[in-house]
Amino acid sequence: MIASLQHLGKDAADIILLATSNPFTGLFIGLLVTALMQSSSATTAMTVALIASGSISLHGAVPIIMGANVGTTITSTIVSLGFITKKKNSDELLP
Repeated sequence: MIASLQHLGKDAADIILLATSNPFTGLFIGLLVTALMQSSSATTAMTVALIASGSISLHGAVPIIMGANVGTTITSTIVSLGFITKKKNSDELLP
């Protein structure tokens, strides 16, 4: 993955650096990527690969990783909200 990210080119690296220059933007990038992929581990792994390839600085990566962790919490909350209206009867709980 690191070798592939090194071949992105200067334009892609500039866009990544520009997007992560603001910590709040980095946070929302991590949140969005995690929500789309449903995996904070994959988001974190890609962020670490971006750091290793030199496309992003550690300073810019921290908000993305924080966003990935927040995205996991939000995703599970959204899923659980779908079950609020489904109530079980007390009879269904007994074996």
